[in-house]
Amino acid sequence: MVINSPRIYQLCIFLGCIVVVNACTAQRVSKTIRRNFDNCYTGKKTDIESYMNIKGYYVLKQLTRVSTHPEALRDPVDTFSINVLFYDDGTVLYNFYDLDHASPGDLQGYMRRLSINGPDEMFINSFYWGIYRISSDTLITQVIKNKSLLSPWSAWEHRFIIRNRSTLEYLGRRDLVDRKKSKISLPGVFLPAVFISYPFIPPHNSWLKKQSWTQCK
Repeated sequence: MVINSPRIYQLCIFLGCIVVVNACTAQRVSKTIRRNFDNCYTGKKTDIESYMNIKGYYVLKQLTRVSTHPEALRDPVDTFSINVLFYDDGTVLYNFYDLDHASPGDLQGYMRRLSINGPDEMFINSFYWGIYRISSDTLITQVIKNKSLLSPWSAWEHRFIIRNRSTLEYLGRRDLVDRKKSKISLPGVFLPAVFISYPFIPPHNSWLKKQSWTQCK
């Protein structure tokens, strides 16, 4: 059956234009983010393993509330988990989760698949990739989420205190999209990030490492 409708034809052209525009602008980052993103990538191994474990991932939990009732506000009753991967080349993967299954998913099964079969485009483009540096006992990470269709860039700096080899204390974050360089603030109540050992780590094929503005001069 052949559908000959001007409206359907126009809709197809419109959707095609959106795809083309998105493809052409997919890797463009604003000057503000590039200026505020001052962590840089060397391509060399860091000494992070002399400070903390990285053969696995960290789980940072934020205390949340399931109700806005005044009585419930006194006592948080739930947690929101943020998974973080640190690599020895200076890259970090922030707030990643299982894309294969509905929440809560099977995170370790997802990591195992990526480790064995290699990363796919969804993994590379769906999460916050970044670069970290260590200053004394402070772990400074700067992450950015790849632009999706008609969505703005999102970029943050997150800071942690390295308490021991398996525990990080979250200090807070600042918005790298802000032109005024906002200060570090703590957006809620967080439990210490705890290390979970796991042998299957996805490759660190971050698109961010290919950008000229992230390279150390």
